[in-house]
Amino acid sequence: MFLAFVCHSYLAAQHLRLGVVGGTALTRDYSTYLVPGGTIALPDGRTFSYLPITTRSGSRSIIGGPTLGWSFNDRFSLESGAIYRRLNLEGQVPTWQFPILARYRLPFGPVAPFLEAGPSFRTTGNLNTRPSHTGFSAGTGFDFQTNGFRFSPTLRYTRWARDSEFGVQSKQDQLEILLAVSRSASSDRHPLGNRVGLGVAGGFMLNTPVRDVSTQQYSRTYFRPWFVGPHVDVRLTERWSVFAEANYRQVRYRETTDYTVTLPDGTQRRIQGSFEGKSAVLWQFPVLLKYRFGNRQIRPFIEAGPSFRLPQEFGAWLSTYAATVGAGVRIQWRGLHFEPGLRFSHWGPAHYRNGTTAPNEVRRNQLDSILAITF
Repeated sequence: MFLAFVCHSYLAAQHLRLGVVGGTALTRDYSTYLVPGGTIALPDGRTFSYLPITTRSGSRSIIGGPTLGWSFNDRFSLESGAIYRRLNLEGQVPTWQFPILARYRLPFGPVAPFLEAGPSFRTTGNLNTRPSHTGFSAGTGFDFQTNGFRFSPTLRYTRWARDSEFGVQSKQDQLEILLAVSRSASSDRHPLGNRVGLGVAGGFMLNTPVRDVSTQQYSRTYFRPWFVGPHVDVRLTERWSVFAEANYRQVRYRETTDYTVTLPDGTQRRIQGSFEGKSAVLWQFPVLLKYRFGNRQIRPFIEAGPSFRLPQEFGAWLSTYAATVGAGVRIQWRGLHFEPGLRFSHWGPAHYRNGTTAPNEVRRNQLDSILAITF
């Protein structure tokens, strides 16, 4: 009974916990890829021979990042985090992994074994290869607490979806050994203190990201993309603050083609075909300094700073940096802060993977309508 009481006391003391996690992969990042050698016959009768090429995964790298946990009771919790991991081939492919796992603890005393499972997501920092972005994770480990900190050694398995392109493939089955160290937040409402506001931001791009293309028989029309992601605001003074966001957005389009077919009886019929797809998937990261006017419940503000982005699928040639400015109004209501506004970004020039300048049909000027909600 005493052990059960101790276990309950430290596991259920607070709902929200913040921490860090680190570890390494036990499996390789990529499967071995072999391009066989061969001989090509040239038009003038000569032959050209080439040797086989084998591409192997590089050394394992250290992984780690911040974690966030929410305990519903002394047995069930929801665990998440932002885990940085480099996938090593001949070059490096930086990724961020975002597991969202349900965890169940077994009530066996102050050292509590647990099981966890749930979906995992990841972004990629360059497109030397294109690892898939979704997977399913399951793991096991145990919790114990000392001096107010909870330690959670974990063995975690992830099955990633198959990569979208041919050639070198990242390994779908990944096994990681991790150690998470966390501590209960001072409060569930303000886990990082009264000066830090957490929330969400979302909105729509007001101008189309790419110029439409139209001919007599073909047209491609781009949609105005929506975006959404987490928002963190750090208050420096009563009027000054700095904030950062991670906005997910897709660039989607519709293609329409008119063509004429001749039927067996010789008559002709005009047919129209339509297709919808995406030309880019992006994560954008504005890091902006904000100034608020006045001291009332409704306060205008201006903001400025750099923005960064990571192309995830197509559109790898896009610029990764921009200068951003914005304006809006802050409205306070029952402990929540609503900040509707407009934000303008001017992106740098496009480049190919080898660093040379690329032709760019994507608009470098981006105007967003945005709403951030923090508490």
